[in-house]
Amino acid sequence: MISRAGYYTHDIDPMAFSILGLPFPWYWLAYVFGFFFVYLMSRSVIKKNLTPLPLHTLNDYAISCWIAIILGGRLGYVLIYYPSFYWNHPQEIHRIWMGGMSFHGALIAGFLALLCVARHHRHSPYFMADLIALLVPIALGVGRIANYVGGELVGTPTTLPWAVIFPHYDALPRHPSQLYQAALEGFLLGALLWSQRHLLHSFPSRLTALFLIGYGSLRSLVELVRQPDPQIGYLFAFFTTGHLLCFLMIIIGIIVLFTTPPPSQNLKESSPTTT
Repeated sequence: MISRAGYYTHDIDPMAFSILGLPFPWYWLAYVFGFFFVYLMSRSVIKKNLTPLPLHTLNDYAISCWIAIILGGRLGYVLIYYPSFYWNHPQEIHRIWMGGMSFHGALIAGFLALLCVARHHRHSPYFMADLIALLVPIALGVGRIANYVGGELVGTPTTLPWAVIFPHYDALPRHPSQLYQAALEGFLLGALLWSQRHLLHSFPSRLTALFLIGYGSLRSLVELVRQPDPQIGYLFAFFTTGHLLCFLMIIIGIIVLFTTPPPSQNLKESSPTTT
């Protein structure tokens, strides 16, 4: 809908449908899409022998990481963004259909689950980490589009012609920062990493490092025009919480980039042990 000021007014229903009174927001459909996209594409990449990851381990990774991502994403949101609210209203924690997931919380929990499965199968955790890094940006891009559909994570006020009014937030035209994130940290990053897919076999850990650096850098740019969380605001007068978490991602990515062993040594030491 076009507003009187000439700006598009967001009026999309954030709920895709409901079953037995339980609402299903578009954002959760994006989660389901992301899980199946990464899983099915992983099977395809493994079958084409583009990665040293054994196919028989994929289901273990998929189940463990999926559970960890859901729990970590929710707990990350609770602990990082709204700790005081959920401390006083713990009965609200499980109401994930109301929104509230942290990418960084999901990332940490997913990687911890990945480490456990890799240790169980006795191979390098980078085999699966690289595969996820290669494929997950597309899922993230779809998730950001779902954020836009749900009217979540709005941008800062602007007078640019493509600004959007989110009436549930206020009457100001704002950057559609969700779409910026979808384009940059989703589809652009996904295309760049896919062009380097040969690194899955030739240099385990490199795609993981590039993902951390790339996502952290691109999201940091969008954070400049993304409205900070109202209960936190700006940190040090300029930075958002997202900025600080992304800076940490970039630092970790640089450390991984320059401290992992040479390819031959990495593959040799990470090969599954025979008994």
